[in-house]
Amino acid sequence: MEVQDTSHTETSTDGVVADLFEYLFSESGIRMGMSAEDCPASADTEVGEPFGWFSEDDPCRNLTVYNGVAADFADLYFWDEGGLSYVNLFECSADVDTLTAICGNPSVYQWSESGVTAYWMLDDVLAIYNQEGFTTLELYTEARAKTYRATELAMAKAGLLLFDSGFEDIYWYQDILTWKYGLYDALEDSILTEGCYDDFGQFDPAGMAPVQQDGYWGYINASGETIIGHYFENAESFVGECAIVGSSGNWGAIDRAGNYVVQPEYYEVQIDPDHYYILVRNKADNWGAYDQFGNMLIKASTNIKDEDYESILVLNGLLYAELADGKYHVFDETGERLLPESRYVTLPQNGYHTVMMPSYCTFADACLNIVGSNQYDGMSHFSASGYAVGCYYNKGGEETWEVIDAQENVLHTLHRLGDYPTAYPYANSYLAYGYSYSGWGDVVKLGVVDLQTGEFSEYAEVEPVDGTECMIVTADSGLKGLYERDELAFDCVYDEISFSDGVFHLTRGAESKTYEPA
Repeated sequence: MEVQDTSHTETSTDGVVADLFEYLFSESGIRMGMSAEDCPASADTEVGEPFGWFSEDDPCRNLTVYNGVAADFADLYFWDEGGLSYVNLFECSADVDTLTAICGNPSVYQWSESGVTAYWMLDDVLAIYNQEGFTTLELYTEARAKTYRATELAMAKAGLLLFDSGFEDIYWYQDILTWKYGLYDALEDSILTEGCYDDFGQFDPAGMAPVQQDGYWGYINASGETIIGHYFENAESFVGECAIVGSSGNWGAIDRAGNYVVQPEYYEVQIDPDHYYILVRNKADNWGAYDQFGNMLIKASTNIKDEDYESILVLNGLLYAELADGKYHVFDETGERLLPESRYVTLPQNGYHTVMMPSYCTFADACLNIVGSNQYDGMSHFSASGYAVGCYYNKGGEETWEVIDAQENVLHTLHRLGDYPTAYPYANSYLAYGYSYSGWGDVVKLGVVDLQTGEFSEYAEVEPVDGTECMIVTADSGLKGLYERDELAFDCVYDEISFSDGVFHLTRGAESKTYEPA
């Protein structure tokens, strides 16, 4: 990218903004200083409603204008009091030469293969022209920049662009002559540090931020004092008491004194923002975990004696280490494995885990306390649509499925279908639904079973509807029907059935109707 500094050109900005506005909107009826209520009413002009993300103390209306002279269309934002605050023109027909003729030479002119960007500082207005795919022109006043671009451009002042730092009244500024960054105190309206940084990160709540200088990253406080020297190839903001840093192409983590708590020897490092576990992945794609003091909780496998974990999730303050088969070992904050006698557990669903012991299956609560007393040969998750679970149980060598609740009360006993071992992965209070499969895992049936009669109804697809006691079923023909509780409320004659806003929408040919479940 080439950057041309043209700021030496002295150009009076008296009335320049008004002249620019007149050029852009001379035939639209829009003028400088007008409020939303004053904008002209025509087929090409529409006043929008106040935006929801503005506070009651900061109302703003949106005006969309078609202007064939200067722009195909434009979004203009007005204060209800005080007139125009922000303009954003899309597909602006004005080019750099036209804008230069009106506004003088840009303060900064950037050119790259993808397009052109130019900045003008006009009184208290920042104009940004961009020709990169779409041609746009943005005009910011200081007040509107604070509100509309709070995460990107906090305000515009002559010679400086200011960006949100995430910390109190402190902003990052960028000198548009040197393109270096420094700290600016908006409350005192003063520059805290000279513009000497090449890049920056956000401040954490304790007031430390990463900065890049001369190709290396370090950390400063909100007063601009260097706390950790520029030692790192990469650096991220602190999360809790640790921050991720890069060195020699690898990643590690440091404390607030700059000491390594995790050596930079990993391919990837993450910090959990809620419990501050440091999760690491080595070059063999195996995951491990440390606490924020550098104590290893789970070792990232390096040899055949270690467990190979493909990912680590943090749920309810516990570490779920994923095995190759999609099941998990669970560790607490000290690195102790919960249920060490089990082969694995599943992720919790509706407050319960399925637990695979060496010779049987059972279930545990959200805290990994075993609450199931029966010993099953196979077991499903607890259903998302009810309190019951379908589970495979071996009694006297005969394959039988029992539908139970969390207290292991048997709601219904289900049997083999045809010549195949049968599994019912899910159940609610009225119906079991799921698969009948062969010993090789091939699905041969999909349907629902009435828990009172044991009657099986086969379908091509079965889709329980969250938040209801209903189930959409699809026949082999592709037509759909609807179960409510244990009744087939609508036969499979509908082209489409959908659910939104508490109502089912059923379509059959040119006709449609709605149905509100009980």
